[in-house]
Amino acid sequence: ELTSADQGMLSEASHRLSQAQLWAEGILLERRLEHGQPANIRRRFYPHQWLIELRPVLESLAAQHRVQLVWGGWDRSLPRLYLDPTHLSRVVLNLVTNALVASQPESRVEIKVAWLTNVTQHLQITVEDKGEGLPAEMMRQVNASQLWPTEDHAVNAGGLGLRTVKALTRALGGEFSAQLIPAGGTQFCLRLPVDNYHSLIRGW
Repeated sequence: ELTSADQGMLSEASHRLSQAQLWAEGILLERRLEHGQPANIRRRFYPHQWLIELRPVLESLAAQHRVQLVWGGWDRSLPRLYLDPTHLSRVVLNLVTNALVASQPESRVEIKVAWLTNVTQHLQITVEDKGEGLPAEMMRQVNASQLWPTEDHAVNAGGLGLRTVKALTRALGGEFSAQLIPAGGTQFCLRLPVDNYHSLIRGW
């Protein structure tokens, strides 16, 4: 019978394996993005179900950086989505990783979700850190209407991840933006269509 220490080690090993798998998928994805839009394998799922698998990976990363993750709004009342869950995981993993790298130890990163119940309806996910703020050129590229080329000087390790986020969010039928926080830090915002005719037709 496994001891609690053994179970903890197995759990940590499982989280690290999930991290490695996501990073490997990211490397392959970057290569595919150079040749056009990524393929979408759409599925219907609820956000709280999708988060069950990804959250331990993000919490493990945060623990390595000694940063606290604060979750807001992730409950069963959120609407169903119809999009590629792997692409969504890659987007959120990249954003949270950027936020953790930008954060000081013992600080926190907030990951919030809200259901925007306007005519078209969207799910909004925000990732907010308390770091020094995204550089001006990278901020401009994130909020520009088109993707920036891989040879652009603004595309360093973090910029490449944000370029991937922008491309995948667009493939999901959503919108991606960023803004500086007056008190310090950066807020990244994803707006994704929900499983609703009016929302999906606008996103596609």
